[in-house]
Amino acid sequence: MSMNKSQKSKTLKRKITWDLAAQLVEYATATDLKIIDESTNLRICNLLKANKNKAKDLLNVLRKRMLNKRDNVVYLSLVLLQQTIIECPELIDLYSTSAWQDCFITILLRTNVLIETKKKLLSIIRGMTESFPNDLLFKDTYEQIIQHGIEFPEAAHFDKEISFVTKVSKSKFIDECEQLIGYCQFLNQSFDYLTILELEQLKEDTETNELIFKLEKAQPIIISLLRKKDLSIDVIQLVKTTHEQIKTTLERHKKLTEKWVHLACTDKKIVENTQFMFESKKLR
Repeated sequence: MSMNKSQKSKTLKRKITWDLAAQLVEYATATDLKIIDESTNLRICNLLKANKNKAKDLLNVLRKRMLNKRDNVVYLSLVLLQQTIIECPELIDLYSTSAWQDCFITILLRTNVLIETKKKLLSIIRGMTESFPNDLLFKDTYEQIIQHGIEFPEAAHFDKEISFVTKVSKSKFIDECEQLIGYCQFLNQSFDYLTILELEQLKEDTETNELIFKLEKAQPIIISLLRKKDLSIDVIQLVKTTHEQIKTTLERHKKLTEKWVHLACTDKKIVENTQFMFESKKLR
């Protein structure tokens, strides 16, 4: 039986949509992605809602991304996983499988996954266990991890309407913001006194990269808080200050690492710093 034009176009459109969905998962968890792509994550969630029959296949793509060897891919995959539960709680059963349980355990056992990323996963596992107490597999996964002596951080929340105050205490939040601002100030001070040689090696500097990674992880959280309307005036001001500090620092680091050759030749301060450092070393 031949297919008419309208049927063909619908079939083609559906095929392209789900091929695109798989590509979106890879795009949202790309190796070179520096910040969380909230708009792409939301598009993926909308696609999951649109076709629940295909949702399992799409989440399988996400699970494969979570088993990637690169830590930032694992972290971005966890962020996307959490958002799918927030936006599509009706699909929670798709995570209640031995394949997902094995995936979670594998990530926790890996040595190439950073502690902060593992904490993110542990937080999600605990959140699943507490938010869906009737699911035996979630409970079993949680208890297996407890038996290995691993401590769980605070549970992740999957309620869209939950207020900021219930997620984290105000004093803890203030401390974390002040710590982030401290990172920014330290980085900017170190940037101010870079020599041309140090500027050339900045991209490979381990301490700098660790702090930049922390700022990149915090940035989307801070941005999301800017949209909230239930925060006190002092907290809002602190969030704005933190956001500006992080944004400026990340932009400056990007500029210094990507265009260091041009800056080294044209930036008078960097040239002066280099000459000053050279003269200082000669006098020692």
